Amino acid sequence: MALFQSLTKWSVLVTAPERIPHVMREAFRRALMGCPGPVLVDFSRDAVEEGELEFTPAAPLTYRAAGRVRPDLVDVVRAARGLREARRPVLWAGNGVLISEASAEVFNGVLISEASAEVLALAEAQQIPVITTFNGIGAVPTVHPLVFGPRSRFGTRLAKEILAEADLLIAVGNSLNAPSTSRWTLKLPARIIQVDIEPSMVGRHYPCEATVVGDAREALLALASAMKGAPIPAARAEWVADLQRRRTAWRAEATPAHFAGKIPIKPQYLVQRVRAMLPESGIIVAGAGNPGIWSHLMDVYEPRTYLKPVGFGNMGIEVPAAIAAKLARPARHVVTIVGDGALGMCVAELETAVRERTPLVVVVMNNRSYGNIKQEHEAKYGPRYIGVDFGDVRFDLVAQGFGARGERVERPEALDDALRRAFAAEAVVVLDVPIDDQENVWKDPF
Repeated sequence: MALFQSLTKWSVLVTAPERIPHVMREAFRRALMGCPGPVLVDFSRDAVEEGELEFTPAAPLTYRAAGRVRPDLVDVVRAARGLREARRPVLWAGNGVLISEASAEVFNGVLISEASAEVLALAEAQQIPVITTFNGIGAVPTVHPLVFGPRSRFGTRLAKEILAEADLLIAVGNSLNAPSTSRWTLKLPARIIQVDIEPSMVGRHYPCEATVVGDAREALLALASAMKGAPIPAARAEWVADLQRRRTAWRAEATPAHFAGKIPIKPQYLVQRVRAMLPESGIIVAGAGNPGIWSHLMDVYEPRTYLKPVGFGNMGIEVPAAIAAKLARPARHVVTIVGDGALGMCVAELETAVRERTPLVVVVMNNRSYGNIKQEHEAKYGPRYIGVDFGDVRFDLVAQGFGARGERVERPEALDDALRRAFAAEAVVVLDVPIDDQENVWKDPF
């Protein structure tokens, strides 16, 4: 109980069997209401061994209120007033935009959730650039002209510049928590509008000019209505046009053409080719540490097709999460991009994937080290490394030992064919790719 209280929305110990029905109903209710999250129900042994209990639970979603939380119109008007005055506003979308989805619809030919559509509709109507938190990646399609990538503990250089240049921040479903703000050291615009479904979250970490409590979709709909007909300042339109020019230059700089011939393979080139060979509807499980950071160069087209450990950034989630994604969406291709250090923590789950017949592709970014930790050492303390280097583990051969397919890919010109074979195999495939360990994410490479 003590271990889990700080990690869950609610934790409870059940010591009597007659309490089980009530506790399970309450657990579902708490897990699904407001901002969804985990709960812990801990059963004492005698509670589950004392006889039989007749209990037929309802479907989990029936414990959740069907309606959406609508914002106070006074708050919406105050937020609209602030947005009308802004010359360089930015909308920073978080996981609340994904959570808000009730159904899916097509927006400009791309399948997105309802709240995502409202983000884009407001952005288009008012010419507002959009960035996301790590937990919000996929909330809006990254290929949209007004979407400029993620910003959190790391992020693209362009997203950082946008946040630094903005004169108004609209945080939607974004709690402005420690990971997203570099432990609250990130300089944000002096003027902030925060939209969140949890009343206790708005204004919690940063003072806000306006706060809107409500479901992300409902709040954005109301804000768009209040802004209808508002003129777009010329300075804003010029800023957005400049950002779009800078994005074109940034992409060319982040993944230059000559990387295609570099050995060892550049991590930027590797994630670029994985994205190119994966269907747009494919699911990406980005690993903790460097693989997750390099994955910011990958386009994401639909909500919930990008999964990444956030907050604690726990290593070892990659293969289990990929298995779960494949079981949940068996018709889609699933790829996990994992570091060699993280795969060492979950490598036995390759056997699980083989046994459960969950075809997936595991791309190992192999730099023979805990790369993110080693590079942080280098960036902060010079070339002084402690406990971060490994020998050369042949994960392709390890995979074969578990009954999966394995292949080592050392040359960039072999990548596309290897990925093509892997995605066509309908099997568990591990591609062990030695990468250039001199590309340091702590030195802001993109």
